[in-house]
Amino acid sequence: MEKTTEYTVEITRSAKLYYFEILDQFYENSSIESASRKADELYEKAFTLNVFPERGQIEENLKDLPQSHRYILYHATSRQTVKIIYFIDQKNTMVYVTDFFPTAMDNERLMKRNK
Repeated sequence: MEKTTEYTVEITRSAKLYYFEILDQFYENSSIESASRKADELYEKAFTLNVFPERGQIEENLKDLPQSHRYILYHATSRQTVKIIYFIDQKNTMVYVTDFFPTAMDNERLMKRNK
């Protein structure tokens, strides 16, 4: 049986700010219980990248950047989806989460947020 490489997941400073912006949306539009559950699920989903981070899709809007950004999706509601944007440092077995990006936002903002 092949051993699975475990990665360390780090949430960047800017990604933490974007995470808290999304939490504001959760708490504005949901009950406290629902918003708390979504907040936990979103954060935990980011940390699932410690195993097989290559599963995420290439983020086409950031393909010109050297880090080969990828994303996985978190579906908060049927109308609210968040992209967890990240890149992989294979050499150091690290995953750097750089953004929690609501898919309802204009994609031009994604490039500005991830330079």
